[in-house]
Parts: sequence; structure tokens; C-alpha cells
Amino acid sequence: MKVNLQRQQVETSQLLRWGAEITGAILFFGWLAFMGGELVKTRFEMPAKEAFYQAASLVLVFTGCAFLWRHALVGSALVFLGTALFFAINQIAAGVLPGWNALWFAIPGVLALLAWLLDRQRRGTGQQ
Repeated sequence: MKVNLQRQQVETSQLLRWGAEITGAILFFGWLAFMGGELVKTRFEMPAKEAFYQAASLVLVFTGCAFLWRHALVGSALVFLGTALFFAINQIAAGVLPGWNALWFAIPGVLALLAWLLDRQRRGTGQQ
């Protein structure tokens, strides 16, 4: 499927890929801004040990976002794994799951996986 974008045809999979890359970058820089605000708010005190585990799972998410630029399937898997670990770590450490808004971390993986599936389907049918 193609979409006209200012007199130029763009594959739907390419639009999804761009969406994955943009949302990944927005999430990363938003998280950096949040962490900077938390550091200032706590006057650079050392966070709890659980916060390091949460940060490690988010590093996996953002590593997946970086992989999305070249390897959509691998990047999606890393994003999903990191998001699942984030939920598990919160459940284990705090005894409660994070809010549904934490699922935003999975959005780049979903978009990239859809782009990968569309590309694979197009190659399977021989469309150009």
C-alpha cells in the first residue's frame, strides 16, 4: 500500500518506520528530561537500588529503539523485552504494576514490527 505525500508515493511501511524512529527519539529525550528533573529535585542524591534496575530495563528499551533504525525485528524484540522487564521489576520491587502509561515505551516496537511485517508481506507477494 502506498500513500501520496506531497506528490511523492511513500510506502505505508516506511511511514510506520518513521513513526517508530520518531516516537523512539521522543521517548528517549523525554526520559532524559525527566531524569534530569528528578536529579535536580533530589539534589543529586543516590536513588534507591530498584531505580537502577528500572533504568537498566529502560536502557534495553532505548537500545531496541536504536536498533529499529536498521533492524526492525531485532529492535522490536528488544523494545518488547525491555518494556516487559520494566513491568516485572516494578511488580517485584514495589509490589504494583506501573500505570498503563508505561506501555508508551512499547509503541516504537509495535510500529517497527508492523513495518517489518508489511515489508515481508510485500516481498512475499512480489510487489515493488
